[in-house]
Amino acid sequence: MKKLLWGLFFILLNLTITAGDCKIGLLPSFIGYILLVIGFGGLSDRCENYRKIIPITKVAVAYSIIVYILDLLPMGVSDDFLIILGIVGLILQMYIPYEMIAGIKGLEKKYDLEFYGDQLSICWKMSVFCYVALYIALCLFWALAIVVSLVGWVVSFFFLSAMNGCKNTYCNLRTI
Repeated sequence: MKKLLWGLFFILLNLTITAGDCKIGLLPSFIGYILLVIGFGGLSDRCENYRKIIPITKVAVAYSIIVYILDLLPMGVSDDFLIILGIVGLILQMYIPYEMIAGIKGLEKKYDLEFYGDQLSICWKMSVFCYVALYIALCLFWALAIVVSLVGWVVSFFFLSAMNGCKNTYCNLRTI
């Protein structure tokens, strides 16, 4: 569970330094996805969802490495290509946590314990809303996009807080 928490930390909190055409991610998403692959692998004997999400998470590792490298290179990439990359990234960033939460809810049911599954589910839904609202706001009015982005950060912190509670509960149980 610790690797899942740290993986989400790297994926949800995007800190970037921009120098001209070059963008340097301080918290690269590919590190987060690598941690998720390791975490899902460690828990896959307890949860079918984690076993099935590993291949998609490996795709997310490759995707995020490509995006990270493209951000480092000062070359022009077409707007259409950037839109496609953004949509793919959005789908991965929504689907993988969805499956992770489904796995946590499965563990809750299997062991009749509370692992913050409901709180994580609410935070995930709020995150999806923020992602979609951010893309719409970017098309309409940039100041609105800033507000939505800030709300997204707050939601990410709530998500990470609930995931930390899940991790702590799981780690404190020696019977699982």
